[in-house]
Amino acid sequence: MDPIAERIREIIDFTGLSNKDFADSIDVAPAIISHILSGRNKPSLHIVQQITNVYTNVNLTYLLNGDGSLIKSSNTPKQGFSAYDDGIRTVSAPTGAPLPNREPINPKPDINKEEDKPKSHEKQELTNVYTNVNSKAKREIERVIIFYSDKSMEEYKP
Repeated sequence: MDPIAERIREIIDFTGLSNKDFADSIDVAPAIISHILSGRNKPSLHIVQQITNVYTNVNLTYLLNGDGSLIKSSNTPKQGFSAYDDGIRTVSAPTGAPLPNREPINPKPDINKEEDKPKSHEKQELTNVYTNVNSKAKREIERVIIFYSDKSMEEYKP
């Protein structure tokens, strides 16, 4: 298996999602993930971008090269400026569907404050920017909005 594919498998295992659910979460066809994991295809730049856009605390350097750890460490000193180091980036909406409501992104923690210091015994979780909740939490449909070409819309609540 390709080393990047192995690291993608590690991310899927870490999230606790099935291959299909992981593919759905990054808005790609499940067959694409299946082909990557079976070794038939190599992951494209689009796949890597989708993973890092949705799971913003995945370490891009680790995903591409295997250097460092799977999850970005918030208390590591930065060496030089990189748009990928801070974990906060503009994320474009997946095509074909409106974005769900999201809570505002919390500011970076001040590592000098005692309450913001990372706890070594706490389990790290992947952050999914589209749901902004633990990826293992049960989600329920709150509402469905349909937009029509004549600029009208309908809203349905279950």
